[in-house]
Amino acid sequence: KNSVSGMIEFNKSIQELLNDGKWIHIYAEGSMWEYYKPIRPFQLGVATYSIRLDKPIIPMAFSYRKPNWFRRCILRQIALINLNIGEPIFKNPLLFGEEQKKDLLIRLHNEVCNLAGIDPKENIYKPIYNNDKRIDYYD
Repeated sequence: KNSVSGMIEFNKSIQELLNDGKWIHIYAEGSMWEYYKPIRPFQLGVATYSIRLDKPIIPMAFSYRKPNWFRRCILRQIALINLNIGEPIFKNPLLFGEEQKKDLLIRLHNEVCNLAGIDPKENIYKPIYNNDKRIDYYD
């Protein structure tokens, strides 16, 4: 439901799940692009939930391997996928507001790059999504 009441219910559900000791998975990039190696900029939502609900973020990244001849030629597999899971990342209690969000996202983005086997300094994207540069693909 695209409405304020729908967003309130969504936020309430996330809080209930986390308070019940359950886990949620959020693509910090906003969506998954299969077999795309660079780590795209992260949106603020994942940091907002982590900070507001005082929960850590567990970084995860996919990395890809070339399949052997049989898997490539007979089974037509494009790649073999590894899921790499890092240590929990917590908010910095010495920072507040937007500074705290940006710090958390930058540390998270760097760790996800490392887990994917990418040097964060060589990744083609900046860590945080910039809505000013938005491209509308549906015009």
